[in-house]
Amino acid sequence: MPIRTSEIPTFRKRYGGAVTVLAPWAAGCAPSALHDAAGAQAAAIGELWSVVLRLGTAASLLALLALGLALARGARRARRRPYAAPDADPEPRGARRAGLAAGMSAGLIALLALALIGADAVTGRRLLALREDDPLTITVTGRRWWWEVTYDDSLPWRAVSTANELVLPLGRDVRVELRAAEVAHSFWAPSFAGARDVIPGRPATLWLRAERLGTYAARCVTYCGAQHAHMGLTITVVTPFDFYAWLDSAGRPAREPQTALEQRGRDLFVAGECARCHTIIGTDALGSRGPDLTHLASRPTLAAGTLPNTPATLAAFIADPARVKPGAHMPPSTLAPDDLRAVAEYLASLR
Repeated sequence: MPIRTSEIPTFRKRYGGAVTVLAPWAAGCAPSALHDAAGAQAAAIGELWSVVLRLGTAASLLALLALGLALARGARRARRRPYAAPDADPEPRGARRAGLAAGMSAGLIALLALALIGADAVTGRRLLALREDDPLTITVTGRRWWWEVTYDDSLPWRAVSTANELVLPLGRDVRVELRAAEVAHSFWAPSFAGARDVIPGRPATLWLRAERLGTYAARCVTYCGAQHAHMGLTITVVTPFDFYAWLDSAGRPAREPQTALEQRGRDLFVAGECARCHTIIGTDALGSRGPDLTHLASRPTLAAGTLPNTPATLAAFIADPARVKPGAHMPPSTLAPDDLRAVAEYLASLR
């Protein structure tokens, strides 16, 4: 549901129109396990689902057919000899036919079950085939209630950290190291792979390979607290060239302020409470409790997919995070309206 400007402090009106809360998935991309397969694992899982649907339907129809024949035969017997004992069978040949039909149905259902087991085994082998010798390694940590994403690389400037966004190169195997900081989470990117549970102290590994360009959504699918419904993550698949260009850009320090208002906003950010929880590389803000904000303006959403990333929504969220995202650990701002505008202006420039 949209949150109108009338529902937030009146000073926010200076930043523009309504503050709109997105659906419970990032960037408006509805995650689906049946459509938009963009990775090798998701394609294998989708094919297995099709096999299960077809074979399961066939097995169900066979069982219903056998049951229907048995009921029809019983009704026919009852009409012919209404007072006969239940075990008296005047048609031994018919009984043999019924037994043969039931046996054949049971045999076919068993064969279908074996086919399902075989299809599951083949899919399992396909899922395990993603084991490149030199994969891209990304650590994704579930926090309350956002995702911390760290790209591990031997080159220091490519070991970058971001939040609630995952950028993947097309066609390369990726090893995602999943962590949980405080409570249990479950990372689910249906366009790429199945869900993987992760609890504090028990890391998990997820392998995936993106095979189609585009932007997709991931979700936490294990209830993890008040803002479980607003814990989304966007996954953007780009060409290898664009990926390394993005990685190099993401590893650079924050851009310098270009205007007096941005300069004032940076000074307020570094000297105030914001720097205790957030990092902006290239400044004295080195907090680690909240997301890294070095390139905040490049992200498509705010608050793990809750808000579109615009100056208006950024100022509104800083002013009172709990109004937009109840339960968020970020406290409300104590900045004066003009100071808040300066901080929002500076953060909106960090691309």
